[in-house]
This record gives sequence, C-alpha cells and structure tokens, in this order.
Amino acid sequence: MTDENAVRHWIEGAWVLRSRRATASTPRRARVIGTYADADADVGHRAVDAADRAFRDGTWSLDPMVRATALSTSPTPTTLGCRR
Repeated sequence: MTDENAVRHWIEGAWVLRSRRATASTPRRARVIGTYADADADVGHRAVDAADRAFRDGTWSLDPMVRATALSTSPTPTTLGCRR
C-alpha cells in the first residue's frame, strides 16, 4: 500500500498501513474539518500494548527529558497522513 490514499499509524517506531480514512466534523455545524487514519481493533490493541511496554520497560515513565525528546521528534501530522 503505497498510494496517497493509504493511511498510516505510527506504532512502536514503525508505520502500520491501513486503508480506512474517516472524516472529522465540527459538532455544531457538522462541517467536515479534515480526515484521519481510522484504526480497527487490532491496530488499537497493538498501539496500547506498545505504549504499555514503553511505559513499563523503558525510561519513558521515569525521565521527563526522555519524554520531551520523544515528543519533540515525533512524526508530524503531515507525516502521519493527516489531511485538512
């Protein structure tokens, strides 16, 4: 899946490709404001398991500098496949 319609999730340092995209709307006017990668239960479980391992096994939960570095070098909305 390499076309521009493919959607991706960043899990445990790797892209997980899926083909579903969903739209986000404003609650008041129901106006579409963008699209996002829509995960299924399998992807959700993988992401939660990876986050749990990172929290328990890494320095993530103990070191604020590690968290700050990870967050400041995280993929951007553009590289994550978000569209406006």
